Amino acid sequence: MLIRRAEATDAEAIAQVHVASWQSTYRGIVPDIYLDNMSVERRVEYWGSILSKPLYEHELIVLEQQGQVVGFANGGPNRERKYRYDAEIYALYLLQRVQGQGYGKAMVHQLIESFSREGYRSMLVWALKDNPAVQFYERLGAKPIEQKEIMIGGIALMECALGWGDLTAAL
Repeated sequence: MLIRRAEATDAEAIAQVHVASWQSTYRGIVPDIYLDNMSVERRVEYWGSILSKPLYEHELIVLEQQGQVVGFANGGPNRERKYRYDAEIYALYLLQRVQGQGYGKAMVHQLIESFSREGYRSMLVWALKDNPAVQFYERLGAKPIEQKEIMIGGIALMECALGWGDLTAAL
């Protein structure tokens, strides 16, 4: 296993993980038609635009296993200033076949190290309430903050914020 900073050439691999993990994790939560219409090509465009910018404001890392990208995570400054948390995990996705092996935890720890170097002391993450990742974050010490309704595929879903008042609590 290798966790490293993402490079511009990783856009397609990140997009593939993004789509595949959504389709496996959110089946039964998010409408099937939405999941079935997800496009790797559109995600390549999105991640390519992210990777073409200097990554001084946020961190984007990939997890490689035997030379293949099987996961990614990114984060940076908290995007919703109404919360007292200064950093945010924007995304953390792993292919289903590598979940439950400690890689997600290793990636969170890598983000925390990066956040700490940038002077951040706390962080939060948003996840769909029915996403099994909620329990993952709670096992890492995150506490519930708030819930809000969001629309995905024309369906109202609950999203919850979880936070760590102290980054070191997740280590």
